[in-house]
Amino acid sequence: MKQLFGHNTILYKDNLYIVKRTIMESHNPKVDEWKKLLNCDTVLRHDGWYFFCELIPEAELVDDENETVEINEIETNNKNEITEIKEEK
Repeated sequence: MKQLFGHNTILYKDNLYIVKRTIMESHNPKVDEWKKLLNCDTVLRHDGWYFFCELIPEAELVDDENETVEINEIETNNKNEITEIKEEK
């Protein structure tokens, strides 16, 4: 897991998620109830843990004239860091 603005994050299938809570599988949590309680849209499972997550949507850049410009792509490098690709003007 990586830290982003003080939150744990997971990169999974080219999407970045905020981890809201982790619970061990052996505790047999009621996954649907936890998902609803934490307002999560995704639950991932790895190494005996459930990760209750929220997808971080793609960013939109807002320029000085209150017009929005969408980022074309978000790519990841080998270190799982986000690199934004901006459209040239």
